[in-house]
Amino acid sequence: MVTAVSPVATALMPISQAAAWFFLTRSGDDVAAVYGTVSKAAAFYCAWALFKKFIEGEARELGHISMGTLAIASSGVFGPYYSKLASIGGCALVLLNFGLPAYYILIKWNASKLAQVVKNDTSATGVLWAYIFKIYYVSSMIFWSVALYKIWKLPQLPTPPVSSGYSSVNDKEP
Repeated sequence: MVTAVSPVATALMPISQAAAWFFLTRSGDDVAAVYGTVSKAAAFYCAWALFKKFIEGEARELGHISMGTLAIASSGVFGPYYSKLASIGGCALVLLNFGLPAYYILIKWNASKLAQVVKNDTSATGVLWAYIFKIYYVSSMIFWSVALYKIWKLPQLPTPPVSSGYSSVNDKEP
């Protein structure tokens, strides 16, 4: 189902990116701030994708899968070691989700064609939406790449304990 161009959704694209970039750049190398920013941004975009898929009926929308995965992974529920690994995987999944259609959205289709294909609207409003969407798309790809880089370079967290079947470090092997 093709949805009409929404002024609110169109405005949310640059506003959400500005807010996400603001908090990510302010997070520095602080572990909690980086994970907090990534988790909240991914949760917001997951909710937006769910709205587009289930309320607006955009069947091709799959962003809720990658963004939801990243929101959960970067929330810290898996503990420090596994959350870092899961967040790296979640960022990679988000980038894959953006990367697959990038050729069409950014290169093959001009703004008019993008507006026609996605919104079935080649009016001035539709074309303006398409230009904003292209900028949002590039900004998002760069944002999630920077988020991945920041998570990657966070201090190495301790590895999980390896269970040897003994209950204490003082136990000796037979």
